[in-house]
Amino acid sequence: MPPKSQRCPVLRLLLPLIAGYTFAEHAYSAPFWPALLVGLAFTAAAVTLVYRRPEHNMAWIACLSGGAFCLAAAYYEHRKGYLDAWEKLPPREVELEYHVERIFASPFENRVSGLGRIVRAPSHLGELEGRRLHFFFPLDPEEPIPARSTRLRARGVLEALKTDPSSDGFHDYLLRSGVQFRFGRGPPPEKSRPARAFFRFCRERRDTFAKHLRSGSDDNPEAAYVRVHVAMLLGKRQALEPAQQSAFMETGTLHLFAISGLHIGVIAFGLHTVLTILRVRRLPTLIAGLATLLLYVEVTGGTPSAVRAFIMVAFLWSSFLFARPANPLAALGCSALCVLLLFPYQLWNAGFQLSYTVVAAILMLGMPLAEYWQQTFRPFSGLPRDRLGRIHLMTETGVRFFLVTLAVSLSATLASSPLSIHYFNVFAPGAVLLNVILVTVASLVISAGMLALFFGHLGLVPLAVLFNHAAWLVIVFMETAVAAWRHVPAQFWQAEYRAGFWTGLTVAALLGSVLLYSERAGRPGWINAVTPFLVFTLLLLAGVRLTFTE
Repeated sequence: MPPKSQRCPVLRLLLPLIAGYTFAEHAYSAPFWPALLVGLAFTAAAVTLVYRRPEHNMAWIACLSGGAFCLAAAYYEHRKGYLDAWEKLPPREVELEYHVERIFASPFENRVSGLGRIVRAPSHLGELEGRRLHFFFPLDPEEPIPARSTRLRARGVLEALKTDPSSDGFHDYLLRSGVQFRFGRGPPPEKSRPARAFFRFCRERRDTFAKHLRSGSDDNPEAAYVRVHVAMLLGKRQALEPAQQSAFMETGTLHLFAISGLHIGVIAFGLHTVLTILRVRRLPTLIAGLATLLLYVEVTGGTPSAVRAFIMVAFLWSSFLFARPANPLAALGCSALCVLLLFPYQLWNAGFQLSYTVVAAILMLGMPLAEYWQQTFRPFSGLPRDRLGRIHLMTETGVRFFLVTLAVSLSATLASSPLSIHYFNVFAPGAVLLNVILVTVASLVISAGMLALFFGHLGLVPLAVLFNHAAWLVIVFMETAVAAWRHVPAQFWQAEYRAGFWTGLTVAALLGSVLLYSERAGRPGWINAVTPFLVFTLLLLAGVRLTFTE
């Protein structure tokens, strides 16, 4: 039986929910009422079994899973509500009013692009209201980029997004995000309602943050290391030069520039440590910490990866409030369930799949593997603890830290490789060792950047400049390491699956072997530790075409 910190009862709901969504997306196209009624019947049966026999038995689990599956299929079908007739209609000119949900970074200064939801349409097109769209319009030079929650009115060409095997990655991303229409090719939109005060404040803070992160770079504000600093702290990949993006992508380290679990985790750990040292009570710690994290998430654009990480931290911190043992795996499961209930289409998002698969592998494989290695490889185990000197203790600490980082990087690379091959046609085994270094130093950059932002807002510019220079020194080291690593042979491959079903098979087999390893965490052994990597290697050799890239 796995330790309590590795138990995740919410999987009894999460797995049927994912199965129900998948069934509704690919096989179920009937009205949602039949599935809803069947799901309610199964749920009633599960409640009855719990009432009569409180112990967990197979009948109760079967009824609960069946109810969750049917209710999930009905809910997904209801939320999907796709207008099939529009796929057969040609594009048309129409005037719409839409609510801005997200703004994309655009390489063109005079254009704005993003995601929105239609709130008002002509009376004869009332079925469009509530549908999501991708909008792209020229920007009025006298108007700033609209913030989230802004309501815009525009006249343009509306066309339905159609499934196209030859389409580009962005088109597929829109479809996986539940976007059904593309709207553009018109004059600049008019603002019918300004953004809410909170989102306007966050947009202003974003510009202020960028200014503080550039403090001390007056001689060369567009230097490469300054660009990397701003991109890493604010998630602004467009701040990177094309050569920089290419270098980080080819070495499997571009994830450092997406506001995700690394950023939120480093900031959450720092906040929790400071508030604990100040002996702040649990409830004020929870409120202050989550409020600060939420502000950071919104200032950096409210990207789905940042929101997912924030929800996970919220569940994890809530356990401290109720004096419950910390259970990161349960927090991960609860956050996934919450995200999928709020945003069902996130299930098909590559970022969602990568982030939750990677974090699950780190918790179920990486951390137990690190603990096993630390118990196995003890450099001074033959010496009494009271005879260890400072050099011995520093060496032992360094070895322990390296083993943890290596185990985490191995498990993350293992879990992300199948999806990276599927979505990006990339297999980068060399990213394991490079990430051991870069994830650590990236944490230092994030920490120094947050301190620069803190002192910059207090008006202590010299201290902000000091921490910026510290971050820039680390960034120069990062770029040097990435540039050198690109010349290492056989660490970057073009990859393609031989059959479409191989992705799902590989991910399922990997997660199954990782879950089995987690179940045997009390007796890991080297055979159990090798099994997930052996499973992946066999599936890689059997189902993937690999081409070495110079």
